[in-house]
Amino acid sequence: MNFIATLLLCLFGVPIAALSAPPARELLDKSNDVLFATPYIQRVDTEEKAATATVGDKRIGQPPTKTVLSIDIERKGSVARERTLVGGQELILLARGDKRVMKLGTDSWQVPTGQWEKMAKDLGNLFVCEQVVPETASNAPELKIVDGEKLDGIDAVVIESVGDSATKIAEQRMNAGVQKMLGDQKIKIAIKVLSYSMRKWLAKDNLRPLQNIQHRRFVTTITLPDGKTQVTETESVGTSKYTFDQTPIEIPDEAGRLLSDNTAAKQ
Repeated sequence: MNFIATLLLCLFGVPIAALSAPPARELLDKSNDVLFATPYIQRVDTEEKAATATVGDKRIGQPPTKTVLSIDIERKGSVARERTLVGGQELILLARGDKRVMKLGTDSWQVPTGQWEKMAKDLGNLFVCEQVVPETASNAPELKIVDGEKLDGIDAVVIESVGDSATKIAEQRMNAGVQKMLGDQKIKIAIKVLSYSMRKWLAKDNLRPLQNIQHRRFVTTITLPDGKTQVTETESVGTSKYTFDQTPIEIPDEAGRLLSDNTAAKQ
């Protein structure tokens, strides 16, 4: 079972509108508007994590892992692409309008089904987590603005969470994302976020997002149909970096035929 796309989308680069800090909220709202109107968007999400699993009375340390997910969006034509590695094979998801196709490793292009269909459904939607779990007065984090920083030579304004005030909404969004992927499967997954913090860099001149870094520590409890459980404690750092090159997304011929076929059966 693969929850990479869901967790990355809910953890990386998600705009948080601060109800408790009007200046911060105003900047983020404007930045969201800029992002939504930008014709070409490239984002690279990187997650580095270390985890310890508890099975019965045994604690088993797991090797550190690094996951990279690249997202490309071309507003004209409603085209989007995601690329990552799954089990050592490259996974490519493509969207054009409401159509989705995928390619895993050396397999042929096909219409996604099962878990892949769920992963592809929100392809290109950078605001999916906000839509699934909106911010309210009860879960809104406390944010502050840090001015006078530079990122890669660009003057930036930084918005960061205060203490663990963003922990509640992070936990809600992570659990909602996992449940969305699980659907009606009998396996149960619950996430408890122990700590969470984020920093988001915006270009000072046009408020385009530049980078987002999130630190989190959380416990995942997996309950199998037979009642057995596995508990994993994870510490991770997630980084999202944005660029805005005017580069159209290339769609291979085979993928294009599937995307154009309104009657294509799911394979």
